[in-house]
Amino acid sequence: MVSFMWPCGAAENRDSQLTTPQSKPAGLVAADGLRPEETPIARLTIAMQERDWYLRHKQLAALGEELGRTQPEVGWNMVINEFEFLPDRQAFKMPLLRIWGRQKPLDALAACTAIPLGERRAKAISGALEGWASVAPTQAADWVKKNLSGIYLRMAAAQVASTWARTEPKEAAEWALATVDEKSKVFLLNQVLEVWVLSYGRDAAQWASELNDPRLRDLAMSKAIFDWTDHMPQTAAEYLLTNPDYRWMMPRVVARWGKYDPDAANKWVSNLKDEELAQECRAELVQEWAFDDAPKALEWARTNLDMHHLIVQRPDVLSQWPEYDIQNAIAWAGKLELAEDRAAALRQLFENWVARDMESFNAWLQAQKPGLGKDIGLELLADALINLTPSAALDAALSIQEPQRQKACLQKHFQDWKAHQPEAAAAWIQKHPEAAKSLKQ
Repeated sequence: MVSFMWPCGAAENRDSQLTTPQSKPAGLVAADGLRPEETPIARLTIAMQERDWYLRHKQLAALGEELGRTQPEVGWNMVINEFEFLPDRQAFKMPLLRIWGRQKPLDALAACTAIPLGERRAKAISGALEGWASVAPTQAADWVKKNLSGIYLRMAAAQVASTWARTEPKEAAEWALATVDEKSKVFLLNQVLEVWVLSYGRDAAQWASELNDPRLRDLAMSKAIFDWTDHMPQTAAEYLLTNPDYRWMMPRVVARWGKYDPDAANKWVSNLKDEELAQECRAELVQEWAFDDAPKALEWARTNLDMHHLIVQRPDVLSQWPEYDIQNAIAWAGKLELAEDRAAALRQLFENWVARDMESFNAWLQAQKPGLGKDIGLELLADALINLTPSAALDAALSIQEPQRQKACLQKHFQDWKAHQPEAAAAWIQKHPEAAKSLKQ
């Protein structure tokens, strides 16, 4: 059995040592015409000596493919007997099965029964079927549906569908569409469309748009368009312009486009005649981008978009700003032109902060100068404290500078406290006549 001495940390093989087959005297030739150093087992041993994971698997894959063409049974015997480390076995086994499946699929599939039941057998069967489906997809597809069930059917059918779609995507899609089970049908269609859009995105989307079942049509269109967008975003977006029934997908297409090139996506959106759609596209673009890099996304938005629309419609976009960078987020909000937008942005940022770490928020807030930002922070602090320490909540509300905001906050929380703890509320109001005065105004 070929094994390998792994570096420290590779627990599965840490005690194994490299073994080499017994060699024959130099110059001798075996019955198969190969010198000892040229036999499959000797070549396998040489490949296993490569310590670089990538290069070792590359060599194993090449040897597996070669034996799949020339000596599949010999290669399969090596799969069963000559490996201890599973990733190495897989690197050799799957290419062997793909090539064997192209030439003698039933033999390759029969060999897979030597693998114990479970996911590894399912993967092996799928490997053999990938080879078969690349040369005779209808035969492979028929065999799958007649001979498999459970995980074996699911994995094999997915492999046949995606392999078939490389050369005959429409036929593969029609085969998937004929699946009786609804869940399996959607799953297989996704496999086909994922491959189809790589070469013929427009054809895939058009086929999906013509499905009779409205629900299935929407699911298929979403898969086709969004996968197409990942490869050719402008082409996919322009296709939607010619298909009014699916313009609702445009903001998500622009958002996916924006993950790779926000400036190009925004420039294209600027040419849309429907300004409402354009604004929705930009808002979705920033929302998606913010998941990966909120500071850059929102700074770009501040200089490129209608921020009033964004802050009013999507204030939760600020929730993506990293916790450790909250000071820069507050500074960013302070640069917004409209006071209404600044207030809305600060409110969202403070809500996130107070929910995450009330103590640090309170410490920061007390150090701030009076103003709109501090008033908003005190209001939110009062909201957070009222169920924990009502007196502290009322203290925070009383510290608000703007009279109307102070009165509204005091009324909301004092009345609630009074309803639940009337004596404590009355004692507090007696100690704070300024609060009583504010409540009466």
